[in-house]
Amino acid sequence: MVHGFGGGGAQFFMMVKHLRKYFTIYLIDVLGQGMSGRPDYEIKHDFDSTIAYFTESIHAWVAKSELKDQKFTLLGHSMGGMFAGWYALKYPEQVERLVFMSSVGITRTPDWANVENFKQSV
Repeated sequence: MVHGFGGGGAQFFMMVKHLRKYFTIYLIDVLGQGMSGRPDYEIKHDFDSTIAYFTESIHAWVAKSELKDQKFTLLGHSMGGMFAGWYALKYPEQVERLVFMSSVGITRTPDWANVENFKQSV
């Protein structure tokens, strides 16, 4: 589960209480928010660089977790939904289901998105 702008995984605590009976839940704090680290943001301030930065930070977390070799359901709320959508476009082989919860839309497709692979995987 990826939270929205200015939030953190803890905002899902009431949902997790019920969902954990049926699912293994991971709460991902977006860099610079929640309980995450506050790394220096040393990239260009343009759309593709910014989205790639946050998408790759989620991928780095997945690569270090037990999810690295399996497909999983990815839920994103608000801005977290935007990041989840871009993650699914870039790494469709890892996302079994994509859930948007009151999410910000994907206003344009980043140059690096693999839309055809995503369409084939769902």
